[in-house]
Amino acid sequence: MAVSILECLSLEEAGLLLKKAKGWLKSDGRIFAKMLAQEVPSAFEHPGVETKTYLFEDLAIIFNGYETGVAAVAHYMGNFTPVSYWIISATKVS
Repeated sequence: MAVSILECLSLEEAGLLLKKAKGWLKSDGRIFAKMLAQEVPSAFEHPGVETKTYLFEDLAIIFNGYETGVAAVAHYMGNFTPVSYWIISATKVS
């Protein structure tokens, strides 16, 4: 299972990263992200990597200043073990 940088950051750290990214984007530029919505089953954890799950409400804090579209998605792993993610499309608001 691949782990994204946002899944390894605290809520505050992820928010700061996305705030900084606004400066790198052109007007109407987009960021796409996949973030965990539930704990990863232990069989799929990476040794030494701590992941963070996010509530729907957390996304509003992290993507503050962006126009966002959010979808909840279940990804099936191994023996059809579901893992839930948020898929986010965020557009820089000028």
